[in-house]
Amino acid sequence: MNNHIGAIDTFLIAIYFVMILLIGYIFSRKIKPEIRGYFMKALTLKLFCGLCFGWVYVYYYGGGDTQMYFRGASSFFKAFFSGKVGFAGLADHELLLGGSPSSVFTKQITSIINLFSFNSFWSCTLVFSALSMIGLWLLFISFYRLFPQLHKQLAIVTLFIPGVVFWSSGIMKDSLCLLFTGVIVWTIQNLFLFNKRKLVSLCLLLFSFYVIINLKAYIALALLVSLALYAMLTLRSRIKSFFFRIMVLPFAAVVIFGIAFLSMNEIGESLQRYSLENLAETAQTYQDYHSRISVAGRGSENRTGSAYSLGDIDFSSAASIASKFPLALNVTFFRPYLWEVTNPVMLLSALESFLIMLYTFKVIFKTGIFRFFRHLLSDKEILFCITFALIFGFAVGFTTYNFGALVRYKAPCIPFYLIALVLINSLPKKKKDPELNYVINESSELRTTELQLSLMKNP
Repeated sequence: MNNHIGAIDTFLIAIYFVMILLIGYIFSRKIKPEIRGYFMKALTLKLFCGLCFGWVYVYYYGGGDTQMYFRGASSFFKAFFSGKVGFAGLADHELLLGGSPSSVFTKQITSIINLFSFNSFWSCTLVFSALSMIGLWLLFISFYRLFPQLHKQLAIVTLFIPGVVFWSSGIMKDSLCLLFTGVIVWTIQNLFLFNKRKLVSLCLLLFSFYVIINLKAYIALALLVSLALYAMLTLRSRIKSFFFRIMVLPFAAVVIFGIAFLSMNEIGESLQRYSLENLAETAQTYQDYHSRISVAGRGSENRTGSAYSLGDIDFSSAASIASKFPLALNVTFFRPYLWEVTNPVMLLSALESFLIMLYTFKVIFKTGIFRFFRHLLSDKEILFCITFALIFGFAVGFTTYNFGALVRYKAPCIPFYLIALVLINSLPKKKKDPELNYVINESSELRTTELQLSLMKNP
């Protein structure tokens, strides 16, 4: 199965492209006019990138994970419609052509989606693109309803970052992770800030964590830590009395972070390789694997020459691992550098990383180094975003050792990093712009209450 585009695929591509856009257009009529245009433009771009993503893997790389997942789904499709198996066949790992637990889980999800895609790699890819778009849109909406005056900047950094949009548009774990990460942020806000759709939000939150844990547990771990911090800061903002802050916050901090720690360890124990004592071994395994495929290639000669290294690491020493924290973050957010480019795909990634670096320096210079870090710690939304971005960025930068894989793996954390920069960049304007001063107000309770009233009128 080479998944080259045939006559039937061409027909299905046209049908699914138009059908998804039509559904998107109907949904967009319920969106506020101020941001409605973003949705249709972003959806169209996402579908186009999905087709380009498939083309790159089929015709440029000559193979890859996306086709491996689809082969398992195609095997189930044929068995299902021939009457050999029912939905119970999803538990047959041999039918799905095997693989690691997370790969089998991805194939199970792909198999369900493929039942509605007529066993076409290309129409299935378009559905994955649309699902990933939902995640990006929910992430945008989550911060838009807190900072409505920053809608343009937030739309750019969540919906229109080329690398994020492109590499999360195929039949991949990354597309699903981006979908459910957006769902988690949106549902957390519904539950703890806006007090709306609580039952539905709780069910979606639990299901989303379940999916992400089975796909990429380190994303769930990063979310747990950042959400624990977010919950702590939210509680702090709601306690007016200094005395009660002194009395309550230390106890609350122990409880919140204790729950997060226990949840992290429970996730790790259930998946073994992500248990706290096995993290270093898991990281070393990923490093060795990606280093090998960088040198030897996999599926195509176009995959070679994209390895990087963080230097010698003593995996038995926490200090040695921690010392690589800045280098790993630098790799995730700012590399590959332009002079490290060895192929056309890598060039696009390098240009995006260079622009992210320039924007980072622009925000720091505009704000001032000391005010930059003060702002970083002054707003719970900024701290939530940057905490998730740094933990996630370190995890993928430290373990990947391959720029080709890194450009996919880092996609979910780039919007969070850029959202934090957008919010920091807007903070110095508070004294000059009274309207913006309302939007980015250090009094979180006032901001939330006003927005709740607004949402009751315009849900």
